[in-house]
Amino acid sequence: MQRLSLEVLQRLNRAETPDEAIEQILAAVKEFTGVSAVGIRLRDGDDYPYFYIDGFSDVHVKMESSLCGHDDEGNLIRDGEGKPVLECMCGLVIQGRTDGSKPFFTVGGSFYSSDTSELLRDTTDEDRLTHTRNVCNAQGYESVALIPLRSKDSIIGLLQLNDENKGRYAEEMIQFLEGLGESIGIALAHMKEEERRKKAEKERENLLTQYRLRLRELNTLYNVSELLDKPDLTLEETIQGIVELLPAAMQYPEDAVARIVVEEKEFKTEGFRETRWCIKSPIRVYDKTMGSVEVHYLEEKPGSFRSSFMEEEVKLLDAVSEQVFSILEHREKTEWQTQLNRYALILDDEEIRHLLSLVTEDISITQMDQDGLDYPDVPQAGGEQLIKSWLQLKNVFDINRKLLVKLQSLLGD
Repeated sequence: MQRLSLEVLQRLNRAETPDEAIEQILAAVKEFTGVSAVGIRLRDGDDYPYFYIDGFSDVHVKMESSLCGHDDEGNLIRDGEGKPVLECMCGLVIQGRTDGSKPFFTVGGSFYSSDTSELLRDTTDEDRLTHTRNVCNAQGYESVALIPLRSKDSIIGLLQLNDENKGRYAEEMIQFLEGLGESIGIALAHMKEEERRKKAEKERENLLTQYRLRLRELNTLYNVSELLDKPDLTLEETIQGIVELLPAAMQYPEDAVARIVVEEKEFKTEGFRETRWCIKSPIRVYDKTMGSVEVHYLEEKPGSFRSSFMEEEVKLLDAVSEQVFSILEHREKTEWQTQLNRYALILDDEEIRHLLSLVTEDISITQMDQDGLDYPDVPQAGGEQLIKSWLQLKNVFDINRKLLVKLQSLLGD
């Protein structure tokens, strides 16, 4: 028995995860005891399903994995304290409700029987302190041992050993398994805690990464807005300034290059080259695609959303694309205003009135289209396409309204 204890402890020390530890433990216990089936139950929410098994049939696992009791409507049965009622002898051992004065229980809280047929014949549910399902006996197991896995003052699970032969367990072996169960319980609890700590640390790192990316995103958008506020910059200088800001906003700026394409013109960072690790955001002026904003990594990086990029980086590129759209939109409006001023020098009053009637008619049609979308002011709901349609109509309406005012001023009305 000491050899088994040493073997279990060595395997626990070698294991890197709880899953690996449990598999190693059960292999050692099954080999040492020679029983046909072993299993470990661990807590999962309100239940204690089999966490790992070796030797039990699929039918047995399907029938016995859950210990929680349910009423006729399928609802979970709870006791007066709101705790789930765990059924059968496994539930009794896990909840620590055994009675060491009875021959099939130990003072250490275990249950064992080397003749389950005799036990069921000679005792009642009241004697056994619980209603038993009797699945183990029905599956042909005459020897059954249920050993609590303890960690400090609580029971975290259960070690189960079954065999078809009678007389497999002596009290000395059960006492030894109880001591082993305490060592296993402490080790598993420690490993679980370490696993939770590593998971929490990883989540903290992810939050810090997202926080840093958010700061970079806000800083980039702020710098873009500053570029837009510089009237002395040409359109080309503004877009080149924007593209230079993009690599620094990425998670791996040292390996990031960027490009903005506008109407077949390219604005690139130094060393730019296309790679397969990239994200792109189209630049759309209403329904027309006029270019794209894109970032490429020169080598593959770990990511969680699109290839090597995070969702926050994709959203940033979309925001920058909107900014470039606003620049192009402003340029088109400015060019339109300049052309109108030129035409005003050569148009006579009759031509202006004709143009005025066309604009007025277009305003009416646009207004009816807006009303048809049922969005009198700002869209509050609906799909993305509906909102885009509304924004396009609103822009046409605003342009026509300004044009109307300009034409009326030319006529002196």
